[in-house]
Amino acid sequence: MQFRRLISCLWLLLLAAAPALRAEVTQLTPRQYTITRTDGAELRLPQPILPDIAPYNESAARRRLDAVTPDAPVIEVRRVFGEFTLSDFTAAERAGEWAKRQSSFPRAIFLKSGLARPDDIADALAGSGYFVRDPKDPDIYTVRLPLVIEEGATLVLESDEELRLSQQSGSFMVVDGKMFAFGSRLIAWDEKAGKAALFRNKEEFRPFMVSWSGSELYLINSRVESFGYFMSKSYGITVSSYTRRVGERLKRDEGPKAWLIGSEFVDMYYGFYCYHAKDLALIGNTYRDNIVYGIDPHDYSSGIIIAHNTVFGTRKKHGIIISRGVGDSWIFNNRSFNNKLSGFAIDRNSTNNLLAYNESFHNGSDGLTIYESSDNLIWENFFYANAKHGVSARNSTDVRLYNNRIIANGSFGVYGKVADLSHTDRNIELDPYASEISLTVAGGVIAANNRGSLSIDRPLSLELYDIDLRFPSNSKGLYMEGALAAHHEQLMEILFKDRQAAILHPVDKQVQ
Repeated sequence: MQFRRLISCLWLLLLAAAPALRAEVTQLTPRQYTITRTDGAELRLPQPILPDIAPYNESAARRRLDAVTPDAPVIEVRRVFGEFTLSDFTAAERAGEWAKRQSSFPRAIFLKSGLARPDDIADALAGSGYFVRDPKDPDIYTVRLPLVIEEGATLVLESDEELRLSQQSGSFMVVDGKMFAFGSRLIAWDEKAGKAALFRNKEEFRPFMVSWSGSELYLINSRVESFGYFMSKSYGITVSSYTRRVGERLKRDEGPKAWLIGSEFVDMYYGFYCYHAKDLALIGNTYRDNIVYGIDPHDYSSGIIIAHNTVFGTRKKHGIIISRGVGDSWIFNNRSFNNKLSGFAIDRNSTNNLLAYNESFHNGSDGLTIYESSDNLIWENFFYANAKHGVSARNSTDVRLYNNRIIANGSFGVYGKVADLSHTDRNIELDPYASEISLTVAGGVIAANNRGSLSIDRPLSLELYDIDLRFPSNSKGLYMEGALAAHHEQLMEILFKDRQAAILHPVDKQVQ
């Protein structure tokens, strides 16, 4: 009797699951494809034009500093509540953080106007303990309150000057005016241990910096260490637009400007993060041993130049990622390696970006991951020896892979798939997508990848031309999976024997 009941229960469960199972089977039913051959002329692209990075250097930054009127600084200590530059950090439970750490009604140092250097602040606040010059090294200053550079004020740090932002006292920095750092150091400081406030867990407060709308931030040949934790706008170095109330209206100011050039970022929660920002330059920096991401432009940022950076040792996720509506940006001549997940990632409707001349290797996932992001050009990169795929694309159309070298990765050289994300925690309204994929793979080398050269699942279209496939790593030879498997011999004939382009498209789709 118990056995019969068990069988009945299992049968009912199978009946209940049947619609979902049928839907899954329907979704994964292979499409039928046909192949068109062409001479490949329509697939040829000119070499992309990169932005000129020559104007981004220390001399240019100093010229901008020279344009600042050197008025005497006005420095105040005020309560933090009611200050719009601090409103993100004084709401709800976050206010308690500063009260607990200051053991009094929370206050901050405000550079109200004028041009200030660390000596000016130390002299103005002498005896308070809030901004203290080290008696053994006059270039080192300990900061024990939040430091706010207001609109109309400028802070300048010169070579070998070091700000130690006290973890115990709840120090952090807000830039609403201008800040210039030349060859200096900014360190989140554990006063009890007498060393940098090394990451222990994401909930533990660590000092951070945010640069708001209308601000200008120049970090040139400097070092930033151990900033950031898991709180909004507190990730490490954050460059963010925001809205402020003007009369009865909310007004978004012009976006912040930031140059991060030739600097080093170590043990940061995020090495770099931006939100609704544009026209930023991250050039020639080193991002080492950071926690979640090395570089992470986010949320509708555009016009970002990410060039000649070295990113390695990211502990939790990707080396360089752009995510959620980041567009019209350039990522070129970077090296990203030994990161926990992918070397590079393009995510959540980030479109019209150029990824060129980069090197991605020894990463724990893909050389490049593209999720739900269409219309991106991947040009002449080197993806090799990554644990998973050389390039992996999901739910993304018009992904153009040109002249890349994709060699000796742990799975496929190029892997593309469609996926239903409705059962995940994805916010479909905020991050919409279509379960479609289309790729162009032209030029370059795909060689010695462990599972094969290409695997593409249910593409809307797939264009292949002038690819050098060689050195298979398994007994199947120059293996192709997914929609390509049934057409392997024909593809080999078109691509290698006849040296033509092959365009794969569903039989019900008209070739334009």
